[in-house]
Amino acid sequence: MIEQGVADVGDELEIVDLAGGRRKTTLVGIDLIGRRPFDPKSISLILRPLERDQIEVGYSVVTPGYPIGS
Repeated sequence: MIEQGVADVGDELEIVDLAGGRRKTTLVGIDLIGRRPFDPKSISLILRPLERDQIEVGYSVVTPGYPIGS
């Protein structure tokens, strides 16, 4: 789910896992999935260097340094 924000191809982002660990990544593409392009559940982020087995449901993608949790 997209909560807020803007990201452009080439931006450096961070993936935050469920334990709060962070990994740097770069956005290399955005794909729309399905028929409703503005539905927040219908996008796919292409991140480098990252493999499918390195990310799980519940992880967050944020700008570097963005605070997560309380």
